[in-house]
Amino acid sequence: EVEIINAEKLTLDFITNELPQYGVIFFATHGGYINNKHWLLTGSPFVCEVETKDKWVADSIEIFYLTFEDPKTGQKRRAQYVGINEDFLSKHSANYPDNSIMFCTACQSLKGNNNLAKIFQSKNLGCFVGYNEENYQGKQLGIYFLENLIVTNATVSEEFLRSKSRFDEVEIFSTNQVK
Repeated sequence: EVEIINAEKLTLDFITNELPQYGVIFFATHGGYINNKHWLLTGSPFVCEVETKDKWVADSIEIFYLTFEDPKTGQKRRAQYVGINEDFLSKHSANYPDNSIMFCTACQSLKGNNNLAKIFQSKNLGCFVGYNEENYQGKQLGIYFLENLIVTNATVSEEFLRSKSRFDEVEIFSTNQVK
């Protein structure tokens, strides 16, 4: 069974409490690596009063503004996203099930110090496939893996190894085993 979580359903609560219940995760979001921190953007609406801003910063939550062109109107729009980093996940995320795997498409999710992957794995994630700006095959590997997992009777481990063998330059950060 595949469940798609879009936009405003990707809340802080979902990321910390519900996402860890899944065994195979294709996490398609925006991200960045700023001041040695990996940031993941959520679909949480921006509701922040001035007095809560200090708490948010202390809790590793920030507001990011992205400008994009509306494909229908051609007009530029500015959107606000709530972003979290590995410190937030370390403090608040629940543990993942054994043998879980995450394909993360967020830009720079494996750039620099790999702390984002390390935090997910400290929460029992079996394998983290990310993006370091030198390759984009993690996204392709994730799509290929999920499509094949759905139509075969392979285990997660069998399909992961078969899928991984088709991609030469995928950067995979894994200290736990996917069995």
